[in-house]
Amino acid sequence: MSMNVYYVQPGDTFYELANRFNIPLEALITANDHIDDPDRVAVGTKICVPSPMVTRNPE
Repeated sequence: MSMNVYYVQPGDTFYELANRFNIPLEALITANDHIDDPDRVAVGTKICVPSPMVTRNPE
């Protein structure tokens, strides 16, 4: 799975970021297991954001 880097901005929450990047919340938490409390992430913290899975319709 490919990862992107994102720096936490004021007001960001893992829940909001998961929705923004169209990924499951659990995937975001798992990719950032170095963060002790995902409910309290300091502004400027570097987090890894997994790229959303792309599914293709069979033709």
